Amino acid sequence: MRKKETKEDSREIKENIAEKYSRVSRVISRFSKWISAWMDRILFSQRYGKLVALLLAVFVYAIVNIGNNASSLFETKQVYTFKAQSVNVLVNEETYEVSGLPETVDVQLLGDINDLQMVRQQNSLRVVADLRQLGEGRSDVELEVQNIPSRLEVIIEPGTVSVELKKKQTQTYALGYDFVNQSEMDATYDLGTPVFDEDTVSVRASEDTLARVSYVKALIDVSGVTSDFETDAPLAAYDENGDRLEVDIIPSTMHVSVKVTQPKKTVPIEVVQVGTMEEGLAIATCTLSDEEITLYAKQSVLDGIDHIEISLPVSNITGDRTLAMPITLPQGVTQASLSSVSVSVTVGEQTSTTFSDVEVQLINQDEQISAMDVSCEPQTVDVTVIGSAQMLQNITKEDIMVTADLKGITAASKRQLTLSVSGTNRLVEYRLETSEVTVTVSG
Repeated sequence: MRKKETKEDSREIKENIAEKYSRVSRVISRFSKWISAWMDRILFSQRYGKLVALLLAVFVYAIVNIGNNASSLFETKQVYTFKAQSVNVLVNEETYEVSGLPETVDVQLLGDINDLQMVRQQNSLRVVADLRQLGEGRSDVELEVQNIPSRLEVIIEPGTVSVELKKKQTQTYALGYDFVNQSEMDATYDLGTPVFDEDTVSVRASEDTLARVSYVKALIDVSGVTSDFETDAPLAAYDENGDRLEVDIIPSTMHVSVKVTQPKKTVPIEVVQVGTMEEGLAIATCTLSDEEITLYAKQSVLDGIDHIEISLPVSNITGDRTLAMPITLPQGVTQASLSSVSVSVTVGEQTSTTFSDVEVQLINQDEQISAMDVSCEPQTVDVTVIGSAQMLQNITKEDIMVTADLKGITAASKRQLTLSVSGTNRLVEYRLETSEVTVTVSG
């Protein structure tokens, strides 16, 4: 059985613990004093002071260099390629023509990402070919890159180019012209012949290039013009294929005056019957909402137009009616005052009348037989005109034309030709009683 602890036993244990703690504290205190004494001897001793200073200097140097090396190790380097950079040429352009130089090159930069971003944002990179120290002939030239940080590494593709310098000569050329941007001009206007201050210009280039120049033109911008105008037109030289040549043109622009007109012509509208009406019926009257139309085109086109035709299909017309008919413009006409017209027709009974002895006319006679005797047999024919009484009453023999086409006959011969018949009134039908004639050409 365990003996019960007394107060004396408890006191004894506490005293033992306190005594052991006191001994440990004394040992630690003596050790600390010993370390402190040695540190004082080393740090404040003339014998060891220099050694300590050296060790501290080495320590600080190592810390600084380790930091720099670490920064260098973690520095971010990237490559960026600037595609199709224009090559700027430094040369005496008045004296020399340059050939063999590429228009663009690719530039590759290697370096810190911040430097690369700066070059991209500022768009400052410039590729230069410095030819100022070169003379006539062929030379190899190293391209340079300017306006970038010197820290960046540069690779140019191609980095070296072979260029040739040729001395320029001067030659005089007649000045032609082209109107440009005509699609942006109102098509109803017509442009006159330009009048230049000078009719010739000087072209300066190498002898080889001058030999390729076929013509020089002033490029006259006519977008939006509606009246007479003057301008300074830029000049351009071209080879025989129409390709533009890089040459010096003196002067580079030419003052020019251009007349602008709006040609127009008013002509009658004629209705042409298409098809055949039911038997016994014919057009009695035909009335148009507009009898005339104004056409806009070049004067040369208008000169060949004396009327506008509207085709009226009559096969389904059995009674009086009004039709809206579109107007088809002749080729070359750009605009008209009307796009359609209303045609009102009335229907009457069909009748006919015959015109006797209508003369046969010979057309399209070739120059090769103009001095020969040309005759036809018969010389006149009868023509029957079919239509309403209202239409027929105003038709005379002079309104009818019967023709024989001599096209293709170039020598003395005798041929049977088919006749054609037409008349001024296009709302009636014309029928020939004789369909052929004999044409004789004799020398």
